[in-house]
Amino acid sequence: MYKICLMGAALRTGNLGVSALGRSFMKIAAHYKPDAYFYLLFGSKRNGIEHIQINNKLIPIQIVNYRLSLKANLHEHLMWILFLAMIHKILPIKIIRKKIIETNRYLKAIYESELICDIHGGDSFSDIYGLRRFIELVIPNIIIFLLNKDLILLPQTYGPFNSRISKIMSSYVMRKSAKVYSRDKAGVKIVKDLCKNMKSEIYFCPDVAFILDAAEPDKLEVIPRISYDDQRIIGINVSGLLYNGGYTKNNMFHFKFDYEDFIIKLINFFLEKTDSDILFIPHTITSRGHVEDDLSACEKVMSKIGNNYKNRIHLVTGNYDECEIKGLIGNCDYFIGSRMHSCIAALSQGIPTSCIAYSRKFHGIFDSVGMSDFVIDATQMNENECFHRIEKSFQRGEEIRKDLVMRSEEIKLLVNNSMRQILD
Repeated sequence: MYKICLMGAALRTGNLGVSALGRSFMKIAAHYKPDAYFYLLFGSKRNGIEHIQINNKLIPIQIVNYRLSLKANLHEHLMWILFLAMIHKILPIKIIRKKIIETNRYLKAIYESELICDIHGGDSFSDIYGLRRFIELVIPNIIIFLLNKDLILLPQTYGPFNSRISKIMSSYVMRKSAKVYSRDKAGVKIVKDLCKNMKSEIYFCPDVAFILDAAEPDKLEVIPRISYDDQRIIGINVSGLLYNGGYTKNNMFHFKFDYEDFIIKLINFFLEKTDSDILFIPHTITSRGHVEDDLSACEKVMSKIGNNYKNRIHLVTGNYDECEIKGLIGNCDYFIGSRMHSCIAALSQGIPTSCIAYSRKFHGIFDSVGMSDFVIDATQMNENECFHRIEKSFQRGEEIRKDLVMRSEEIKLLVNNSMRQILD
């Protein structure tokens, strides 16, 4: 049995982008290591065995959680686990060191694993979402080093790092890691500039979610009903996080215009100028009204579209997993996404796609498939500039479709080859 420990890619949390990363990596790992046994380590209230479908097999995943709540059991608290790892590091008495490992399931999972990887949710190796969140995600990496285990940083975005603390901590983690993979070429340079004379190797590898399988849901839950047979469809992913102004609820990402107004104008434009139907596709679904919930944001936007078009706007309401949502996105003729992995789900199926970008990560992903002109950077462009670029991108959709299909297949091959280097 080949034990693999994966961090930073929780399943069934409502964030389908993070789930797509985890399932995609496990798909590749299970292909090259048929006897693989997976530990999935992340912050959660739940732990235990879960089963997911990978490569037409139902495989067990051992969920090993940590907590930060003061109400958590002591053995689950991340700071207690960190303390135990420090004691294990400095204590010379073997029997006590062994006891520490055996009595804590988090440390035991790390210690027993032959391969330990972290993907940090794809874009959280940065303080863009706040310094506290960054530190929380880096502490598990420090625990790995305290146990003298190797860490591989899977393809992800690095930076921006706005504080001195995050720069120091990120440099430490990257220098200590056995291998570092960046999902965009700009990230390779960022890592090299931040970590001068770094001994560990840094590689470019596209986002692993490009190889995620698409699946058709058993039951189509869309309101009102939609026909894919004789109707062109424009898919739109509205981000609850952007709709609510970020975690601060005060334009956290420094958009140059109002996101909600822009989305409404965009939808009205497509309804007036084309005969396409609009399909709203949430990609992060949490509790109703939560700052991250895409479904709530989609419903609010839909309520503000004129009654004349009500029969042409549709909302995906089903509780689908990342593969099923990718399958639904695959029915679109054109796609506009605000969540990175909703865009990857479209691009990887050869669907002409525009993104409404709030960070550098979008540029790297779209550049990897030759689609940099389809990035709508709301932090750099005003509303008119963004609107004009989407209109122009939509007009070019069919023109670039064939080339996009070819490029996405090349990307999938590159992802497989890069991950095989880790697993061989």
